[in-house]
Amino acid sequence: MTFTVKNVGPITDISIKLNKLTMLCGKNNSGKTYLLYAMHSLLSYIRRRVTYEFSDADKENFCNTGRCSISVRDIVQSYASMFNEGFKITYSEVLARDLALPKSKTESSEVFLSLDKGINEVILELITSESRSVRGRYTKDFRLCIGHDENSENVVCEYLPQQTMDSQGADPLFPLQKSAFEAVEWLFPIFVQRFLLRPFIITCERNGVAMFGAELRLFNSYIFDAGNVEFERLQKLKQKFEFKGYPLPIRRELEFAMNVRDIEQRTGALAKNDTLLISLAGLTGGSYSTSDDMSGRVSFIPTEESQKSLAISECSSSVRSLVELDYYIRHMSGKNDLLIIDEPELDLHPSNQRKFARLIARIVNAGTRVLVATHSDHFAREINSLIAAYSERDDVRRRNMKILQCNQDELMSSNDVSCYVITRDSITPMEIEPGFGYPIKSFDDDIQRFNDAYNELRSSIVHDEESEDCYGDS
Repeated sequence: MTFTVKNVGPITDISIKLNKLTMLCGKNNSGKTYLLYAMHSLLSYIRRRVTYEFSDADKENFCNTGRCSISVRDIVQSYASMFNEGFKITYSEVLARDLALPKSKTESSEVFLSLDKGINEVILELITSESRSVRGRYTKDFRLCIGHDENSENVVCEYLPQQTMDSQGADPLFPLQKSAFEAVEWLFPIFVQRFLLRPFIITCERNGVAMFGAELRLFNSYIFDAGNVEFERLQKLKQKFEFKGYPLPIRRELEFAMNVRDIEQRTGALAKNDTLLISLAGLTGGSYSTSDDMSGRVSFIPTEESQKSLAISECSSSVRSLVELDYYIRHMSGKNDLLIIDEPELDLHPSNQRKFARLIARIVNAGTRVLVATHSDHFAREINSLIAAYSERDDVRRRNMKILQCNQDELMSSNDVSCYVITRDSITPMEIEPGFGYPIKSFDDDIQRFNDAYNELRSSIVHDEESEDCYGDS
């Protein structure tokens, strides 16, 4: 899956192909955050547009028999328009809203994606590989099913009674026919969405969102409980608060902060991975939970002080920066996700930046795609170490794991990692160096210049001291 972004912020024209782990490096103001936000915007936009219009014949057949069969070719034609340039006419306005830019700033902007396979191949592969149907109970005695027909390439929608229909035929589903079909139209996009990446982004603003989440929830509860007289005044205040000055990723984080108590009731797909949760706890240094009162304040319990609960406002910036990642892994992660993290190293000591890199490796190896933009040499070098330690030979792999003191699910194949250096005008894929990982010139060159200057300075100081000693002796 390749994303192309043109004329967005400082970006002129760049393309990036997603791998299982994709790293973006580059200097400040090179456009990394704009790129992340634009990709998040496009994926969110496409997922909102997943629809399928049934023909009148399909509707009539379904309502009379409880079954209709839909050609994969028709599905392909319906969805193909989402992957060409036709949607960009309306998308520029959406992009302006999602990036909190004036419409004039996105008139020449283009953000689109291309698939490694044709849309026909992707959807056909999805349908024929499904071992189970999408199922949803509609009433006590009936169940809606959407799946593939094993004898053809078609998708089948069925409204099945618990007992087999009478051999003489069944009465039409009226009066439930309309509402039942609406339920089919609701289930069908879920089936098709399985091949679309679901973006989840953690921005650089996460500290502030975590800090003031309780106040946001309290403000919303005031509006909810307000009487008629107060409501109009508070509604005006709410409209000012909800101005379109925040990019979509930050608005999503605000929603997370306001709904964190409900989110805690869910179980994320990655929460089933015990070793990943242990790695997460090693990074955060404790556990998070919400209070039982209406405020839903997030608290942190340090591992070494299991009886002590701290309000987020009492915690270090590193603890606040990891709240959303913790909740994502435990409660919000799903299948076919794209986890996007802007500056994973935010507020973390170098040792924790390395732990973060290993956690990312576990997440990737658990099946979630990850895209990060980083300024951290420690993070990038740890990923390189995990790549260098990977080997197809068991004895070499075990030896390298002992040297790094890491586990097998933290090792990464170089085939699963891509690294790009971005500037305002270009994006350059880094070629892997066997046994070393990816050279990241934006880091390495600056580090080398610093080391050279420091070594020259140290030599000068030593020379001065030796000269003083000689002068003193004379």
